[in-house]
Amino acid sequence: MRYRIGQFAHMTGLSPHTLRYYDSQGLLPFLEKDEKGNRSFGERDLSWIQVLECMKVSGFTLSEMKEYADLVQQGDATLEQRLALFEGHRERAREKIEELQLSLDALNYKCWYYRTAVEAGTEQVLLGEGEYDQVACYRAFKQWESERTDQPDKPPTLYPYDEEPPQADEAKEGAASNPRIETHGETAS
Repeated sequence: MRYRIGQFAHMTGLSPHTLRYYDSQGLLPFLEKDEKGNRSFGERDLSWIQVLECMKVSGFTLSEMKEYADLVQQGDATLEQRLALFEGHRERAREKIEELQLSLDALNYKCWYYRTAVEAGTEQVLLGEGEYDQVACYRAFKQWESERTDQPDKPPTLYPYDEEPPQADEAKEGAASNPRIETHGETAS
C-alpha cells in the first residue's frame, strides 16, 4: 500500500515538513514520486524512517545519516562500513547511558532525601551530626533503593543509631560509591 505525505506523517509522528526536509537532504532513498512530484510512501519507507529516528535519537548527525543512506544504496560492498558506523555510535550510547545512570542515581537520592525530610517535617532527621550520620543516611537510601521495586513509595527506615558506628574506612567507602551523590551538603568522596 502507498501513502501520501499527510497519511505517512500521521503514521510516523513526523511532520510533513520534516519528511520533505529528509527528502531534500537525500535521506529517503526509496521514496517514490509520481509525474507531478508528489511523494508516495510505502512500507519500506516506514521501516527506513524508524531507523533514521533511532539514529537521530542516538546522536547521529544529519551528515552521518546521509552517509548511511548513501552506503545503503551502494549495496553489500559497504556492509563493513555500515557496521563500523553503528558500532561507534553504540559505544557512545553506552557511555551516555552510564553517565545518565549516575545522574539518575543522584536524582533518586535527592528525591528520597527530600521526601524523607518532608515526611519528618525537618531536614535534621537526616543531617544529624558528623560522618556517622551521613553514612547512615546514605545506607538508608540504599536500603530503600533496593526495596523500591516491591514498594516504590515506602520510606526507608533510617540506619539504627543505637548500633555500633561503622569503621572510618567503611564509612568513607559507602559514601564514595557514587561521587555524584551528595551527603550532608558535600559531595561524598
